[in-house]
Amino acid sequence: MLKKIVLILLITLIMSGCSSNQAAINDSITPGEESQNADSLVEQGDKEEPPIVPEWMGKTLESAPTEWGEIKIENNGFVFSNLKDVIFYTSVDTIISGIEIKNKEIDVYGSKVGQTPAEVKAVIGEPRFNGKNEEGGGCILEFELGDTLIAFYSSSDENSPVSNILLISHK
Repeated sequence: MLKKIVLILLITLIMSGCSSNQAAINDSITPGEESQNADSLVEQGDKEEPPIVPEWMGKTLESAPTEWGEIKIENNGFVFSNLKDVIFYTSVDTIISGIEIKNKEIDVYGSKVGQTPAEVKAVIGEPRFNGKNEEGGGCILEFELGDTLIAFYSSSDENSPVSNILLISHK
């Protein structure tokens, strides 16, 4: 029960815009220098690979690759014009402390939106919590990897595809 309360509290904080410095961010910020490592888009033949979003936990919005486009405030978080269906949430000084992913192309530790909970478990392993999402219904799988809490949400039951993934920093 305590796990559920902590998870609900964390989700509520992120969804309510827990950033105290959001006013310091303009509605349209151009990201800083392009990253030269795996964080940037990588071309393989004719196909571009999506960015590795989970690695951005703890980094600043301004240090995002220029390919992601301009930053805009949306849904109590920040979105990039060229990165679809991903919302970044910040804590202090625009440091990324939460990421909500609905983009089916983005890899999250080997799993993606659209997979079934069984497929997610086959890749990541057994979750620390697997049960009903008390807030919105459906199924939730909760994993803890390092300093990151990862929640996979299925829309209706444990056999339906994952509709979104939420990453929350424990730092």
